[in-house]
Amino acid sequence: MPAFDPARETDTLELERADHSSSSLVPVVLTVTLAALLARSSHAPADPTTFWLWTAPVLLGAVVLAATRRRLPPTSLCLCLLGLLGGFSILAGSLAVAADPGASELPLTPASLFGARAFLLGLAGTIGIREVLLRKSPLLPGKWLAFLSVCVALAAFQALELLAWWTNAFLERSATHAATLSEQVLVLAGAASSLVCFARLHDRQITRRWMEFTRALDWRVLRRPGKSRHAA
Repeated sequence: MPAFDPARETDTLELERADHSSSSLVPVVLTVTLAALLARSSHAPADPTTFWLWTAPVLLGAVVLAATRRRLPPTSLCLCLLGLLGGFSILAGSLAVAADPGASELPLTPASLFGARAFLLGLAGTIGIREVLLRKSPLLPGKWLAFLSVCVALAAFQALELLAWWTNAFLERSATHAATLSEQVLVLAGAASSLVCFARLHDRQITRRWMEFTRALDWRVLRRPGKSRHAA
């Protein structure tokens, strides 16, 4: 365990306080935005069952994040990517049940919207899995962490498609949208892009979270003689 340096710890605490004011607003802004988008998209959908099947993962993810916000608070990067994925999932759900997708008010075509959702699923899913593995497993940043994060993100996409297929078969309905090979490639591209573009930023934010956690400990107990094996 590194030696306790009061000056260095004080400087670090000031940086954390400056960052806390901005990072604490991220969950509020994302919650309000997604709630407004969901309220508008869920207004009299042509097929309510299909719409809620598309948006159910978003609601489930919001519940999980709310339940674990104290024990495992996510980083700002992870929250922003998950919120972006949630927004595109809601839009994709509203487009999937539209009577005339070509007449939608959205500037994106159905194919481009589903493709963007697949890319964001790989992007946000990889960062989310990477964060859980870094904080709850002995893995360190490296090849194995990157490999497992990408594999779990791909598996999550396939699990969602399998769930959609099983639901349509159980309800004896035709699928509104089937994943194409290009979407699977986009998931892989999003997963790889997240590691190339955001790995270092993600590591810094996780380090800051860890420092916030250690800050909550009683340093007086940790520095008390006889309480540590490394104490002189």
